[in-house]
Amino acid sequence: MQIDQDKKVLEENHLKVIRLLGKGGFGRVYQVYKEGSGVIAAKVMKEEDFEYGNWQTGIKLIKNVQNPFVLKYFTDNMNGEYVVIQMEYANLGSLENINASNTFLP
Repeated sequence: MQIDQDKKVLEENHLKVIRLLGKGGFGRVYQVYKEGSGVIAAKVMKEEDFEYGNWQTGIKLIKNVQNPFVLKYFTDNMNGEYVVIQMEYANLGSLENINASNTFLP
């Protein structure tokens, strides 16, 4: 089962899985606990589906952005088969769901 494999990969990255947050065409996102950082989000995807060049371009664009509406990126790790992207955890769900529910944002 893919979720079991993801948990193994996350544990190898010293992350403790709390729960699955969602899944899409390229991978799954988990709420995880990271020692020293607390609760964060971690996306697990196959390296073959990860476009590293595009990712690096995006990181350069948001690296120095100080905006409460832009999630902070922490790191990405590759092990030859999987990529784990660690970033800030947003507890309100996806922007699509927030927009559909007309949730007020300060």
